[in-house]
Amino acid sequence: MSNIADMWGKAGKKSNSKSKKSSYVSCWTTHPVYKIGDLEIIGGSCTSEYPDVDVFIALDGSGKKGARSYPWNKGVDIYFKIVDMSVPKDLTEFKKLLSYTAKQMKAGKKVFVGCIGGHGRTGLFLAALTKVMTGDKDAITTVRENYCKKAVESSEQINWLNKHFGIKKVEGSKAKLSNVWGTKKGKGKNPTYNFGTDLTEDWIQGKVTTNKPQVYIAVSSKHSCLIVNKDD
Repeated sequence: MSNIADMWGKAGKKSNSKSKKSSYVSCWTTHPVYKIGDLEIIGGSCTSEYPDVDVFIALDGSGKKGARSYPWNKGVDIYFKIVDMSVPKDLTEFKKLLSYTAKQMKAGKKVFVGCIGGHGRTGLFLAALTKVMTGDKDAITTVRENYCKKAVESSEQINWLNKHFGIKKVEGSKAKLSNVWGTKKGKGKNPTYNFGTDLTEDWIQGKVTTNKPQVYIAVSSKHSCLIVNKDD
């Protein structure tokens, strides 16, 4: 089992235009199964249909709740909401969730954890779990090297992991650009995107050609704009 796509098949793959030749594959479907020592945990999106796992942990409010929510069915669904780009509100309960997860992994259970894109909150969870299970003080770097380079996105998440778990500070993968959103139409040299498309990577790579980060507020659905939110 090399990555999550092996479990989902074509999950996360969607067309981003009317052309059959153009498609977009969600980053989380390409993530390898993350290993902590000889143990494994799957990270990704909790908003998609999930594979056959023993424990499914959803960190986002839109996380799907499956048949394992019912006590008469085998398996466990856990809903532990963390706001996007933010950190757990209840440290005590979060630590209990980490302990529970480690116990399930050691018992040979197949565990999945996910948010929306499988990067910020999922990365935070995996970094904290790595530190708890191995004592690795550079756990964020470890997760980025063995799971995804985008893991742990915001400065708040980095600082929180440092404060409560003693994990070495590094720069958040979205420390300066939290979110970049496109409206229904693009103008000038900018490509056209669907409303709500996360353009962070395109902006960083220069595909979105706005000269500098700005914030435009659309007052109607007819307005076209690019919104760049900054943490600082």
